[in-house]
Amino acid sequence: MALGALAWIAEQRIAQAVAQGKLSNLPGEGRPLPDDIDPLVPEELRVMVRVLKHAGAVPWQVQAWRELDSLESASAQQPRRDNAGERQKIEQRLLELRVRLEHEAPDSVRCVVRARGARRERAAGRGAPPPQT
Repeated sequence: MALGALAWIAEQRIAQAVAQGKLSNLPGEGRPLPDDIDPLVPEELRVMVRVLKHAGAVPWQVQAWRELDSLESASAQQPRRDNAGERQKIEQRLLELRVRLEHEAPDSVRCVVRARGARRERAAGRGAPPPQT
């Protein structure tokens, strides 16, 4: 069944329930619905996003971002000369995450990854200063 047909059936059933008074005196009646959906999410994806959000699922970019933050903290706290093998594994995973975010994530995420990388390089004294505007 096409989405248009399902929407038509849903509209008919809602109209019937309103006519019968089944939708009166509900909790929150007269107040706006909670604004928990990003307005930038296309309308056809909003139900899916809401279901995933309530299930606790997050996009891979968010998971990668969290792992990136965790690994950066671990890398900064670990002395360079102690446990070189572990440090190399952390640095390798950091590189993998940065490359994946750079190449597969939406433009908005890529911009943030680049900015964070440049800021980190400047803090370490390895990068050029940002251009003056």
